[in-house]
Amino acid sequence: MKGKGNFHKKRHKFLHECLGELVADFISHTKELPSETTVMRLMEWSNAQFGGVALEKNNQGGKP
Repeated sequence: MKGKGNFHKKRHKFLHECLGELVADFISHTKELPSETTVMRLMEWSNAQFGGVALEKNNQGGKP
């Protein structure tokens, strides 16, 4: 059980670092601050950066 907790902490730290990089990229490209936008806007912008492939691929019949 202890191993799972350690993995979770390491994975969470990695994801946090990636999120920081994503937000910094978003700000530099859009000039929008996080306090001036929504998580949905960030996700839509991120998805558009690579053509929306992942969203369509994982879509289970809902709206992209």
